[in-house]
Amino acid sequence: MHLLLEQVCNTRKFTNSKGDIVEVHSETPLGQCAFLQSIIKDNHFKTSVEVGLAYGTSTLAIVDAIAANNGHAVAIDPAENSYWGGNGLELVKQAGYEGRLDFYEEQSHTALSRFLAEGKKFDFAYVDSTKLTDWLMVDYFLIDKLLEAGGVLVFDDVNYPSIRKLVRYIAQLPHYKVYGNWPANKQSSAIRKIIKNWLTLGANDGITVKDYKLGIYTRCVALQKIKEDERPYDWHVKF
Repeated sequence: MHLLLEQVCNTRKFTNSKGDIVEVHSETPLGQCAFLQSIIKDNHFKTSVEVGLAYGTSTLAIVDAIAANNGHAVAIDPAENSYWGGNGLELVKQAGYEGRLDFYEEQSHTALSRFLAEGKKFDFAYVDSTKLTDWLMVDYFLIDKLLEAGGVLVFDDVNYPSIRKLVRYIAQLPHYKVYGNWPANKQSSAIRKIIKNWLTLGANDGITVKDYKLGIYTRCVALQKIKEDERPYDWHVKF
């Protein structure tokens, strides 16, 4: 792992080219960065696309691992130079990987749609942006078409109900499987189960497979596309 990434994750700050001390927040934790890198390393992935750049900790982790395989990375973030002050790109540049990253400052659905029209393909995808289910559904649909069979799609913030609902669906698709998670997938405590059952008393949505059984009861979930989508037109699963 790149020394600069370790320093930023541990201190939660770095100095940009203007001499300003950037206080990092909402960053990808060091353990999760290592998780992302292990997926890329173990599968020898050479191409990646990331939705959401921000302060760039996950981006640096991904580019660092992709570069080790002599590959190239792509990142998309419509607010990088406005809300985030361009500091994520600055971090990648300071690490020496500016030439290994193509950046697009636009909405993900426009960039991903264009990539699809251009015939691009990726081995690895990481989504850490909005928490709106409908927006993320669009991202997933397009990324699925861009992802090579055998490739891996990772969602952050799966602890958000809006994101976990989508991940529940993908985890049950016949052309995907749960590849891994960070931190470890854990069952709810007995007290949390009682509270949840009490809050949902009388509700029956037909869901019988619990999040823990699916392997998604955690913060960050990696899903592997094991083959191309061959579902019949009326395929459905309760999620």
